[in-house]
Amino acid sequence: MFETFFQDLKIGFRILTKEKGFCALAVTVLALGISGVTTQFAVVNGVLLHAFDFPGADRLVDVHIVDRDNFTPDQFRSQMLMADYADIRENQQSFEYFSGYLNGSTVNLTYRGQPKRLTGGYVAEDFFHALGVNPVIGRNFVAADNQPGVTKAVMLSDSLWNSDFGADPTVIGEAVIVNGAPAEIIGVMPPKFNFPANEQLWIPLYTEFPVRPRNDTTPNFCAIMGKLKPGDIPADVRDAAIRKMVEVYFPPNTVMVTGYGFDMLYAGPREAVLHAVFRQNCGCTHLIVGRDHAGVGDYYGGFDAQTIFDEEVPDDALELEIFKADHTAYSTKLDRVIMMKDAPEGHTMDDFVLLSGTKVREMLGQGIAPPPEFSRPEVAKILSDYYQSLDA
Repeated sequence: MFETFFQDLKIGFRILTKEKGFCALAVTVLALGISGVTTQFAVVNGVLLHAFDFPGADRLVDVHIVDRDNFTPDQFRSQMLMADYADIRENQQSFEYFSGYLNGSTVNLTYRGQPKRLTGGYVAEDFFHALGVNPVIGRNFVAADNQPGVTKAVMLSDSLWNSDFGADPTVIGEAVIVNGAPAEIIGVMPPKFNFPANEQLWIPLYTEFPVRPRNDTTPNFCAIMGKLKPGDIPADVRDAAIRKMVEVYFPPNTVMVTGYGFDMLYAGPREAVLHAVFRQNCGCTHLIVGRDHAGVGDYYGGFDAQTIFDEEVPDDALELEIFKADHTAYSTKLDRVIMMKDAPEGHTMDDFVLLSGTKVREMLGQGIAPPPEFSRPEVAKILSDYYQSLDA
């Protein structure tokens, strides 16, 4: 076996030495193939197999702005006017963090007289807090850092700290020049962290791009990342609860649980119509539209997503039925769950089993099952396990 192999190897080598052009071509093709495979593996290894793990990643979302009067799915802006970002950030109630950023920017850094052009990100002071990632040495950004005119604070990536600063921990507090202005190194991020793209350092957003008046025509945009407030149940837990309901309370092979990959755009009533079209095309016969469907805070009316089907959608435009939901509760008089607005005359608040969302979360977190009139015990067990895992 080995004799045949070595004989074939000798013959191949002789042919290659005689055909030098073919030899060069073969080596080039092999080199390109190997480099291509190596590059693909590096991407897969870094992005899929060993990507940076963000705590609470299921609560991280991109935030976009849309024109609610002229909206189609392909007409949202990937970046938001800085003035809009500042206004929404001050008034929003849905997010624990609401952080603006610009990534992939060219940053000129001069350290000890040595200038260098780098790729950096301009971020709001809560950017790293939203990601749940802190510097390994030094401190995080604070609100005072993200002000126009102040000395720029600089956060280094681990790779830049190692390659250009010799992994020296004493660089914290060192003076540098960023884009021609005085700056100070305040921290170093963990290894492998280079979010959002391939950043080598980060600088507070407003020190380079302050909010401009709305009548200023100078381009002044940023991307937005939000982190939803804790307490929202992740999709996999909701899915498990629904599947348990189907398993226990419905006849076999009568219910299909499925979904479709479409990010919420929070575009309010018109998005409700879009959801209706999608579900109808998937074969659904009903769409439940509750209070503030696809809304954010009080930007839209609480029931605008219901009335749009009565006022703007023609009667023959949709075949599926819109089920308009409101507050539901268990009626002790009727011994079933009903819409409170549909309660027969004579019902009082004492006739309903009512628990606030906060109270239910507290009970589930303590392993206490809500009343069976309020939730199915099998579902309550799944939710209780989830909330207790958060405190473990």
